[in-house]
Amino acid sequence: ERKSSKSAACFRETLVNGQIAGGSTHTSRAKTAEKQADKVIQKYGKQNLSVTGHSQGGGISYHIATKYDLEGHHYNPAINHSNIVQARKFANNKNAQNIYKTHLDFASPLAYSKNLKKSKTTVQTVGTLKGMDSPVSTHSIDQFSPTPSMVHADGTVSVKRQTAKQSIKNGIKHTVTYHPVGKAVVSVTDQLPSLVHGAIDFGASSAKMGAHLGVNVAINEEQAIVDEMIVDTSLTLAPETMGLSLVAGAGAVFIHHIAGSWVEKHVDKVADKAIDVVSKAGHKATSAFFSLF
Repeated sequence: ERKSSKSAACFRETLVNGQIAGGSTHTSRAKTAEKQADKVIQKYGKQNLSVTGHSQGGGISYHIATKYDLEGHHYNPAINHSNIVQARKFANNKNAQNIYKTHLDFASPLAYSKNLKKSKTTVQTVGTLKGMDSPVSTHSIDQFSPTPSMVHADGTVSVKRQTAKQSIKNGIKHTVTYHPVGKAVVSVTDQLPSLVHGAIDFGASSAKMGAHLGVNVAINEEQAIVDEMIVDTSLTLAPETMGLSLVAGAGAVFIHHIAGSWVEKHVDKVADKAIDVVSKAGHKATSAFFSLF
């Protein structure tokens, strides 16, 4: 009987959860909360009340706070479609609604809806606490009751939280690594920055070698053609110049080769510098890109 009773209760809870997720604001939980709100308001008055809740309790507290125009503070609340559609009904409410949520919380994605502003709702996203990156931990109420890192003289406290980028990166990483395939993918992606930097260095080195080889081949081809022209001209003029043209031709070939070597070194340096600039830009872009993840 106890097993049967527990199973029935579990079924009812699951049914209510489904109704809330589907957009209902008339579940047994909502009705119970409304009855309690009526009693408390009658006894203490609205001006002395504020409402708070977490998760599905946050969804209920949001419903009660907007319906009765009470100050509300809601943590990772399960905001549903009806809350968004009905926001306009509460545009004249005097009291504001404050939603506090972690970036990757699975229960409160609809809290980002701009339509909620019509019911004087503001959303404050907070970074997760270090080491609390799993889906369950990200949703936990413990995210909003951390141990202060410092207590100030005026009573305010400081808390160390992860940045939005760190929260999202670590949350996704933690979720993905639950599965062996995901774990393998994360392992590979962790090595991607060094692999890309290595590829850039290899590409730059190959580009320099290619440029040097190209310049060398071009210079050699040019020298062969010009040397042949000088030699032919020297031989043709040799009888008329009593052989002096051969000496001049040899000097011209020598000077031509020195000039060619200078041009080759200069062009190699210019090519290397240009490749280094492109390589450096590639490294910067790679570092900037992977810093986002």
